[in-house]
Amino acid sequence: MRKKTSSKYMLVLLTAVVFSLFFSERAIAASVETPQETVTESVIASEEAVAEDSQNYAAGTTGAVLENGVYVYYENGVRAEKTGLAKAVDGTGWYYMANGVHDSSAEGICKRIDGVGSWFYVRDGKYRTDLSGIAKKVDRTGGWYYVKNGVYNTSATGISKKIDGTGGWYYVKNGVYNTNVTGIAKRVDGVGGWYYVKNGVYKTNVTGIAKRADGVGGWYYVKNGVYNTNATGIAKKADGTGGWYFVYKGVYKTDATGIAKKADGTGGWYYVKNGVYKTNVSGICQKAYSTDSRWYYVQNGVYKSTASGIAKLTSGEAGWYYVRNGVYRPGASGIAKKADGSSDTWFYVNGGMYDTGYTGLARKADCSSETQFYVVNGIFTKSNIASYEYQSGTYKITNGVASLQSGYRDLWIQDYGYTYVENDGYVDVYCCLKVKNTDTKHPCDGELQVTSYDSSENVIETSTDYIQSIAAGDSIYCTLHFSYEGEEPAYIGWTITWWFDDTLDVAKSSTFSLTNTSQYKYDYYSKYTGNIKNSNSSDKAVLVTVVYYKDGRIVGGYHQSYTAYANTTTPFSMSVYDEPDYDSYKLFVSQY
Repeated sequence: MRKKTSSKYMLVLLTAVVFSLFFSERAIAASVETPQETVTESVIASEEAVAEDSQNYAAGTTGAVLENGVYVYYENGVRAEKTGLAKAVDGTGWYYMANGVHDSSAEGICKRIDGVGSWFYVRDGKYRTDLSGIAKKVDRTGGWYYVKNGVYNTSATGISKKIDGTGGWYYVKNGVYNTNVTGIAKRVDGVGGWYYVKNGVYKTNVTGIAKRADGVGGWYYVKNGVYNTNATGIAKKADGTGGWYFVYKGVYKTDATGIAKKADGTGGWYYVKNGVYKTNVSGICQKAYSTDSRWYYVQNGVYKSTASGIAKLTSGEAGWYYVRNGVYRPGASGIAKKADGSSDTWFYVNGGMYDTGYTGLARKADCSSETQFYVVNGIFTKSNIASYEYQSGTYKITNGVASLQSGYRDLWIQDYGYTYVENDGYVDVYCCLKVKNTDTKHPCDGELQVTSYDSSENVIETSTDYIQSIAAGDSIYCTLHFSYEGEEPAYIGWTITWWFDDTLDVAKSSTFSLTNTSQYKYDYYSKYTGNIKNSNSSDKAVLVTVVYYKDGRIVGGYHQSYTAYANTTTPFSMSVYDEPDYDSYKLFVSQY
């Protein structure tokens, strides 16, 4: 028979069981909190495994307790009027307590009531782990601080938005918004490129060069507030101080010398030396950081596309070089003044350079006149000579001006230009000249020789071709295209040999015309079509020539032969690879 247990003894036993269960749960919760604090960088303790009854608290209860719909703070089972972040005992999260009562309007960063960990972001009075950005403290003291996933991050440097999404982007250094910083910086989260900040604020309306906000590296070009790696040219500093500086692919280059456009593409071309725009320099130079082999004339630091004459190199090296329409012309011959207009003397150039040893007749190098002038030792001289033999004619010299007395006048190159294209070790050269037979009585034939030279003036390749016959007093365009395997030329030169032949039956170019011409551009070539009208009473072999221009200068040409029937209109069609870099073209027809 079982022994009866008294009710008093049962009460003691139940009480012992309850306390035993309670403290076992506390021990389990304590053992869980440590690893969870490690996961969250020991920031906020893990949630309790067991929620407390909001109306019946055991001794030692600490945290936010829900009473009558409002969280209030308890410490060791006693109400405490403390301020800071506290964890709800019901496991619903962390709440901001103001004097012991949940403040649902609180926004900003704050510490935990128990002082553990860093600073944490609350919104609507509750800790938020899903938000990042800069925020003020809840009490609005101090500055702005960067929060990542709800925790103040002291290692963060870069630009960030406010955590509430208002305003622009702001620069933080080591987690604190810094108003003293100007330069380019990345976003704190590493997304995107580099952005320009001024006094700690990202500026979208700023263009120019700037250093990095952290002071590392050189100077970098920003456009509309964003670092631009495609920009090449000169630019001012983003803060407007100083002069103009050359950037290549977005980076300031101190070794750059030559002409360059503005990085934003506006204006003309300007001369830079060691990366800085110079206004007191005149002479010829190449483009800065460019594969363009041509040389350009600058006057007082600005490229002059209208200038013609001789000039020195901007580097100050010996020699004078002839420029026409602002570009050095290595094949030019004739007399010219100085490009800057500083002298009334006319100097003779040969092959594009001032030649002090030449004596003879010469036209103006800019091809502006058929008149021939008398030159002695490279200088135009106003001499008077009754009879002067020169090439195929006899001239009378009056005050330095020559007039033909007998014989033949020489051929005149009125305009010229070339380009070349390199592809896999092969170079294609396109050359075009406008040539006039200045003799008004006799037709002539000619031969054109084109030579490519390296920078040491060594011959790389030479090509020769006959040019078409030229009627007396007529002008034609002649072209020569050749290819070779080798290096790119530093420059191209040419010579024309001609002979007069009265037996030639040559029609003037004016007796031919082109009508209904069109250009059809494809991926790699252009197709030119139209009609050739022959106003002569006999069939003629003709050449249709396309002449390419860039900025008003000839930069190459190409021709194809056809038969133009007497007093008829004949269609033509020719396809040409678009190798020259051109912005306009002209079609021309003449007898072959």
